[in-house]
Amino acid sequence: MIGYCSSPNMKVVDRIALGQDKSLVITKVGTKYFLLGVSSSSINMLKEIPFEDLSNLQQTENKEAVGMPQFKNVFTDLLSKKKH
Repeated sequence: MIGYCSSPNMKVVDRIALGQDKSLVITKVGTKYFLLGVSSSSINMLKEIPFEDLSNLQQTENKEAVGMPQFKNVFTDLLSKKKH
């Protein structure tokens, strides 16, 4: 997926490939954010991501991405919260 598609109500915020046909995607639908698992045969919602989690990470980022934190940092933060 080169060049993320967007509409007034839905947007792909970030994507990371996990394999040839598998990826994790952060999407924004309306005012909510979701972590999706995507493969060639299915799309699964893994978790709703509270905006506070994204905005807290954004504030601590070194301003690499204007407007949204790096995917790896969001994913790492979500994994660390799950372990606690």
